[in-house]
Amino acid sequence: MKVEAELAQALAATVGEIAATTRKLLVALEEEREALQLGDDQRLLYVTGVKTGLLQRLEALEAERAHLVSQVPSGNPPAPFAMTRALAAHPATLAAWEETVELLGYCRTLNQSNGAAVELRLRQVRQALQILSGAPPSAGLYGPQGARESLRRSNPIAKA
Repeated sequence: MKVEAELAQALAATVGEIAATTRKLLVALEEEREALQLGDDQRLLYVTGVKTGLLQRLEALEAERAHLVSQVPSGNPPAPFAMTRALAAHPATLAAWEETVELLGYCRTLNQSNGAAVELRLRQVRQALQILSGAPPSAGLYGPQGARESLRRSNPIAKA
């Protein structure tokens, strides 16, 4: 029983670290969104680095959590409930885990939204660079021969 108690303690500590790291990730994602809205590239670069580090930390913690859960003796019900069984004596940790899973879902949505904003900005910068360099825009139209044509020049429709 001592091994199971130590396993539960280690699992509870790991879940606590995952919860704390997830809250930090949420803050970083909100800062990233704000930097995007303000167009603050320096801050965006910094926050993106922080976010990347937090995501790497979460991946490592999740691997540790999965390993600890795999060490829980198999019982009835089987493995999918191993964490619940291992943390039965830690109801606050189980509640924190459920909240963390929900928060991670929100973080995923926020990250996707931020990513879409970054992609839009990149597209706009590429289009501006194309215009400045005189290159035909990549978002042109196809002409009668099936080749791309620039949106900037006009083509005669009919001859008189």
